[in-house]
Amino acid sequence: MRACGTDFGVSRATVDRIKTKVSQAGNPNIPRANVRKIATITDLGSFDASILKRTIDTFYDNGEYPLVARILEKYQDQMPNFCARVDFLRKVDFLRKTNDQRPRIYLDETWINQNHSRKCMWLGTNDEGGFKNQPVGKGQRLNACHADSGKTGFVSEAKFIFEAVKSKDADYHTEMNGGTYTAWFSDLLNVLEKLSVIVIDNANYLHTIRKDNHIITKKTDIQEWLTKKNIPFSMQT
Repeated sequence: MRACGTDFGVSRATVDRIKTKVSQAGNPNIPRANVRKIATITDLGSFDASILKRTIDTFYDNGEYPLVARILEKYQDQMPNFCARVDFLRKVDFLRKTNDQRPRIYLDETWINQNHSRKCMWLGTNDEGGFKNQPVGKGQRLNACHADSGKTGFVSEAKFIFEAVKSKDADYHTEMNGGTYTAWFSDLLNVLEKLSVIVIDNANYLHTIRKDNHIITKKTDIQEWLTKKNIPFSMQT
C-alpha cells in the first residue's frame, strides 16, 4: 500500500485512513465506471446482421469453413441482392398502404421431371399419397412459365410449357434463356390489363440487351430511347 501511495502521490496517512474506512465498512461494492465496450459484430444494424448470419449459415450448409476472407467476399457479393429485396418489399408495402387498385401480376418459372418425387414426404394416416415404389430414373423434363394474380388467380393465356431437350443441369436455367423468356413475355403483355404491376425475379437470363440499345450505347441515346418508349427514368442515373 505504501508503494501504491507513492505511485499516486498520496501520503501514508491518507492510505492508512482509507484502509481503516474499508475495514470498518466490511467489503463494500465499489461502483465501477460505466464504460461501454464497443463490440464490432453486435454493433451491426439488424439488416446487416441478418445478412451476415445467412452468409455464415450458407458455409455450414455446404460443409465449408466460414473463414473471415470467404465470409467478407460472399457478404459483399450478396449485399446487392439483399438491398434489391428490401427495395422490392418497400414498393409492395407502398402499393398496399396507398390502396393501389392496379392488378399485380407475379411471374415465375420452374421445371418438373416425368418421375419427379421426393425421397421424404408427408403421408396420410393410412400411408396415402406419394409413390409406393419410387420410379427409377428422372424421365423427361418439362419447363414451365406462368403468371399469377393474387385476386384472380392464374392468367389462363400465360401458361407456357415446353419439353426440355438438352438440359442436364439440376434445374431449368440451361434452356430457359433470354430469347425464350422474351418471346413469352411479349405475348403475355398483349393479354394483361394496361398499367398492371408486373413482379419479376432477378434470374440471369432476364438480363438481356436489345440490339437497338446495346451496352456501349451513349447515355444520351439510352435516355432518348427510354423517352420514345414512354419509360420513366431519373436524369441523375
